[in-house]
Amino acid sequence: EKLAEAKGWDIDKVYLWVDFAGVEQDDEELLKAGVASLRGYITLCDALLIPAQAVPEGTGHTIDTVPGGYGERGWTRLEAMSMYAVSALKQVEAPEIWVAAGDGAS
Repeated sequence: EKLAEAKGWDIDKVYLWVDFAGVEQDDEELLKAGVASLRGYITLCDALLIPAQAVPEGTGHTIDTVPGGYGERGWTRLEAMSMYAVSALKQVEAPEIWVAAGDGAS
């Protein structure tokens, strides 16, 4: 809510993707379908919000600087890379990728 307010986003039009529940991991057929649909979900997103134990220090946030090993996982790198690719297709100069810890986002 704080990020939406700061960015001027209509909270009634903000949708969240819960990463844990995003793609089925235990069923091979559902896993393939989930991976195939990932691009479609990201195309609908205006921003990517990364929950983390802490916000990385400094201003140049990249996926590999997110605490807790976030940037070491293939899935999470794919999500971020997909957000960059979709932003380029939408002709957005820089994708909205935010890291949130506690009550804030950066």
